[in-house]
Amino acid sequence: MALPTLLLVFSTPPFLFGFVVFVLIVVVVLTVHRRFPPGAVEDWVETQRALLLTGHQRAGPTGSDVALRDGALSPLDRNSACS
Repeated sequence: MALPTLLLVFSTPPFLFGFVVFVLIVVVVLTVHRRFPPGAVEDWVETQRALLLTGHQRAGPTGSDVALRDGALSPLDRNSACS
């Protein structure tokens, strides 16, 4: 007699909705944990702080460098784009 009652309770829309939300939360938490293992965020913050203190910028082309390479800017336009 208890089994049909449990099946009726567990098959109600609020329970199913709650279960789906719980599964989604678990999936998101596990994905974030895999993407950012413990200590990774702290290491990234320390690296950015060190770069800021030493005056270094992140490596990579600037927008004007990319535009110059792609031919969107002439070499004379590059100086005005950087200022």
